[in-house]
Amino acid sequence: MTTTSDPNEILKPRPVPGGPPRPENVRSADRRLSRRARYWAVMRLFFSIAGDFLLEGVKRRLFGQGFAERRHSAMMRRQATRFHGTAVRMGGLLIKLGQFLSSRVDLLPEEYTDELAKLQDEVPAEDYADIIRTIEAEFGRPVDQVYASFSQEPVAAASLGQVHEARLAGGERVAVKVQRPRIDEIVDIDLASLRQVVTMLEAFTDWGRRFDLDLVFDEFASTVKKELDYIEEGRNADRFKRNFKGFREVYIPKVYWEQTTRRVLTLEFIDGIKITDFSAIDAAGLSRAEIVRILVESYLEQMIYHGIIHADPHPGNVFIIAREGYVTATGRRLKPGYVVFIDFGMVGVVTDSDKRNFKRLFLGVAAKDIGEIMAAAQSLGFIRPTANLDALRRSLAWIIERFFTNTLHEIYRLDLEEILYELRDLMNSHAFQFPANFIFLGRAVGTLAGLTTSIDPDVNLIKLFEPYARDLIEEDHREGGGALRQKLLSLGTTLLALPGLAEKVLRQAECGELRVRINAPELTEAYRRQEAATSRLSLMVLAGSLFVGGSIFWTTGHKVIGNWGFAGAALAAFLALRRGDRSVEWIRRHVRRMRRSE
Repeated sequence: MTTTSDPNEILKPRPVPGGPPRPENVRSADRRLSRRARYWAVMRLFFSIAGDFLLEGVKRRLFGQGFAERRHSAMMRRQATRFHGTAVRMGGLLIKLGQFLSSRVDLLPEEYTDELAKLQDEVPAEDYADIIRTIEAEFGRPVDQVYASFSQEPVAAASLGQVHEARLAGGERVAVKVQRPRIDEIVDIDLASLRQVVTMLEAFTDWGRRFDLDLVFDEFASTVKKELDYIEEGRNADRFKRNFKGFREVYIPKVYWEQTTRRVLTLEFIDGIKITDFSAIDAAGLSRAEIVRILVESYLEQMIYHGIIHADPHPGNVFIIAREGYVTATGRRLKPGYVVFIDFGMVGVVTDSDKRNFKRLFLGVAAKDIGEIMAAAQSLGFIRPTANLDALRRSLAWIIERFFTNTLHEIYRLDLEEILYELRDLMNSHAFQFPANFIFLGRAVGTLAGLTTSIDPDVNLIKLFEPYARDLIEEDHREGGGALRQKLLSLGTTLLALPGLAEKVLRQAECGELRVRINAPELTEAYRRQEAATSRLSLMVLAGSLFVGGSIFWTTGHKVIGNWGFAGAALAAFLALRRGDRSVEWIRRHVRRMRRSE
């Protein structure tokens, strides 16, 4: 939300009827596409990306690993360019997805992040006349009766809306966020497309086993729908402002409620620099290490104490104050280096129980206590019940030792192949799962990791954690008396229950009803492989039956029914060859879903 123009110049009154001509280099997303055309345009993008990976796998088998690797970078760049072009042309959720991926330098290759980073600044603007019509429809009166002046050119354009600078009757400088025309319909179409992508991921990839993609998608869809209500976003902003009232180096803009509706949000205008504008940060003499410290500490505050988390900290939503003597609309004087958060439409909520477990997890990491880390992660639901805990313990110890005692530069100088090998084994062990209620927490942490990496690769996380660790340890000691009483009460309750439990076990043993549960990951894996083989055989039998039936109908003149039989046989054979167990479960799940919908 910055501008280099003279405010008095850009805020001159503009003629509203019809609106001014749009600049040649700025065009809004193509809203002329029909619902069906937009749906298939989005689906074609994901089909083309999936096809690239399948083709690369075939080339790797035919021509060897080296041949595929030499062409991998070019393929990734083509994919990123295709995604960027489609997102700019289509708008909607593709832009939001691209902006999120652009900050994941910890997961995605440079070819992707470099190309998708352009979506932070190159989102096409809507027609000025359409923006004015939206404002006047929301308030029921001309725009010059709502704002004393309103800039023609947008300050920023986002996936669901865009921001214009304006002034109120009292002279306050404000940022007005206005929703894009037809955005509700566009979001519905994009969500329908993404639902089909999730269905295919469940059927044909290993992600469906590791994550409950249906719940993840439902959580995402619910949050996106909430983002379309600017009243809710304004309430979130007020809550963040209260939470950070005592935090010296973070500022949250003020909400002007008289100029806010469901589709128009008016906030205090903040004249800062984008957090990834490194040349401006360096020119202002600001410390990148200090900026990273403030970012990390602000998120620790949110996770451990506040219970609500800013889930979208991409570079367009975080600004730095660089000017001496900056005074806010609330009269607060901000020093250079202050961090300002905007855009509170996407937030994650942490329950009191989760906050307690996050404290345990944080203290475990700070103390490098693997047992405490695993106990907290299990309580939060991040570790599967069937996980091999001994192997997981060894892997976590290895990761903590390397990633939390070195700076990022030092990590890069380690044996990268060894690090990737260990991480791959850990993720492929199916030890971890990601609960759907933490999808936006994971999004925030992932985006923040990429952002801090790009700002200052020399950051040492343990040093940043130390002050919070000391505070939490002191807090734990202060509550020690109560904690000790609780443990003694728990122990006493257990001792009192022991005689009854012993009698129950002996009675079950005497009657032959005693059951023993064995936690053996190896047996579970063997059973899974056997189930997969059985499912694959069932699908191949089904494919053969459909093929024979199709042949009979074809030869007897019922060619339409015969063609359906052949198509069904091909699909069943493909599912059997891909992943029999996952495919059968996917079919069962979607049959149940259709029955519920009926």
